[in-house]
Amino acid sequence: MRVSDVNNPALSDESDAAFTVTYPAYTFYTPYYGDVFYQGLPVNVQWNSLNGAPTDLELSADGGNTWQLIATGLTVQSYTFTAPEVDSDNCVLKLSETANPENNAISYPFSITPQPQITVTSPNGGEVWNYQDLVTISWTGSNLPDFVTVDYSLDNGLTWINLWYSMSDPDGGTDQISVPQASSSLAKIRISLPYHPSVYDESDNVFTIVTPPFIIYSPQENSRYYTGQPIEASWYSFEPMEVDVALSTDGGITFETIETNIYSQYYGYSTFNAPAEASANCVLKVSKSSDPSIYTLSSVFQTVQAPVLSIVSPNGGEIIDNDSSYEIVFDYDGETLYYTYLQIDFSNDNGQTWQVLDYIYYLGEQNSYTWQTPASTSAQCLIRITDYYYPFITATSASPFRIEDFPEIQICMVGVDTLSGKNMIAWNKPVSSLISEYVVLKEGNQANQYDEIAAVPADEPALFIDLSSNPREKATRYKITFRDEEGNLYPAGDFHQTMHLTISKGVGESWNLIWSPYLGFDVESYNIYRGATPSEMELIGTVSGNFTSYSDFNALPGFVYYMVEVINPNDCSTGERSQRLSSSMSNIATNYAVGMEDNLLSSSLMVYPNPATEHLRISLPSEKNGTSILQIRNMAGSLVVDEQLSSTALSSGTDLNVSALRPGIYTLMVISPEGTATNRFVKK
Repeated sequence: MRVSDVNNPALSDESDAAFTVTYPAYTFYTPYYGDVFYQGLPVNVQWNSLNGAPTDLELSADGGNTWQLIATGLTVQSYTFTAPEVDSDNCVLKLSETANPENNAISYPFSITPQPQITVTSPNGGEVWNYQDLVTISWTGSNLPDFVTVDYSLDNGLTWINLWYSMSDPDGGTDQISVPQASSSLAKIRISLPYHPSVYDESDNVFTIVTPPFIIYSPQENSRYYTGQPIEASWYSFEPMEVDVALSTDGGITFETIETNIYSQYYGYSTFNAPAEASANCVLKVSKSSDPSIYTLSSVFQTVQAPVLSIVSPNGGEIIDNDSSYEIVFDYDGETLYYTYLQIDFSNDNGQTWQVLDYIYYLGEQNSYTWQTPASTSAQCLIRITDYYYPFITATSASPFRIEDFPEIQICMVGVDTLSGKNMIAWNKPVSSLISEYVVLKEGNQANQYDEIAAVPADEPALFIDLSSNPREKATRYKITFRDEEGNLYPAGDFHQTMHLTISKGVGESWNLIWSPYLGFDVESYNIYRGATPSEMELIGTVSGNFTSYSDFNALPGFVYYMVEVINPNDCSTGERSQRLSSSMSNIATNYAVGMEDNLLSSSLMVYPNPATEHLRISLPSEKNGTSILQIRNMAGSLVVDEQLSSTALSSGTDLNVSALRPGIYTLMVISPEGTATNRFVKK
């Protein structure tokens, strides 16, 4: 043998002289190390021999100090002998050649002890066991192993059936077992040693095992079901027969028949719906059809009121944009059993076919699901939500809803119309057969509460003047949406907010301007205008879109007018208008008490009734005689009325038939010898 350094093989040493390695003449297979054998019981010895020579077998009870010959001249490689009456845990066996005893081998140590004693103490006669009950068995003894075998007999010990393996102490033990599925008045229990079944004891007398005529597997004790839920009852009968099934909701006082004459080939089944009324005292009865006195009652189980699942939206009639996010909202009211998963389905053919959208784990807190609507359109759409584990609890949209490809409608800009001094709303005009009319919405005195203020036909210009607005008083928010031919109102786009400008006197002739920001598109900069009159404004400065104030230190004494402009990056096109709207204006703020009403001639032009239906009364006082020109233009700028009138007729007032005009807002202009006057009116 040589031993050397792994990293330095030169550093080593080896045995000074040779030694010998030999294969033993005998190799023991049994007994194993630590085996225990009982006095008077067989001991089996197995080995392997290289030469096959006759062999002697000897036993030592003192670790090899003394030997007792067991057998001699053996030519086989196994031998069984009876353990002698010794009590030792240091026993060994020796195999040696009969002719050459020096050629031998010794086994691992094992034990020989006195035989164990065992006595069954319970059940020991007269007991009654009921099927599926937990019962206690017990035994006493001496020198017992760690485990014992438990068997039972139904025929007073003629035949035995293995029931259990129980742990044991050396002097006995107890265990709980479940009563087997059997019926007998001649039952016994036997407890024996697993490896020495000849050592055993059994009940002194017979006892009884009672099993009902039917073993009901379900419903089980304390099972809980929803009202209306399908319940599968299952049972076992000890012989094929026809049975009846009945249900009690009052603990077995009264029963209602569920099904009769069910043929049970040992195992039987019946499915029924739990009653509509909840009960904590439900019992199922299975009885023999030909003899109702033979029956079995189930354990008590419960039915609880089933929760109610309902869809809030979409529940019918909604119109939803395709390929967009939509919040499905539902209610699930009532107690839920165990874990609850909800399956959400979608149909685009009024329920003929369904597609699974998702499965969600319902915790009873969030009653909504965000759905990405399909790109395809349909007028026959439904949503269905089902409890995955209790599919009888389900809800479907009350009627179909529609998925449409919504045209994108957004306000392009809002601002003050310089002619009327009122807020003007302009929007993009997409090409869509879905649009019957555009609807203008205005925020009221509560945040995010919008009211409809106008409906503009789809073929009219995408422009509206809010005559009810007062830009000098406050800023206003607007939204735009549309209706289809069926009168359905579609979701509105984003809001736009006008600018509201106020001025205050500074030091000397300076003026301080403050305005609310324009909201609706990104503002790069604000242009500041000043003028001696509202019609003669000039650009005096520009500030970043991040700021909403400006101080004018160069104003001249006297009346002064200010206005703020923001350039629209989208360059609005309202469809039929000949000109594009490129900027939004604020109100005009002034130190002149009359403000924008300083145009005396326009203020003298009377137009009524306003709104008008068939006739419009027009009057303009004039001190000069001559001919005046009356012109009316629609919001697209088209000239729809062009007439000549005498100034005398205008002074006294003249009626104009406007019944042929389409509903909308019109600009009326009178060019008289004294000047030009303008006004607006609405045709209903």
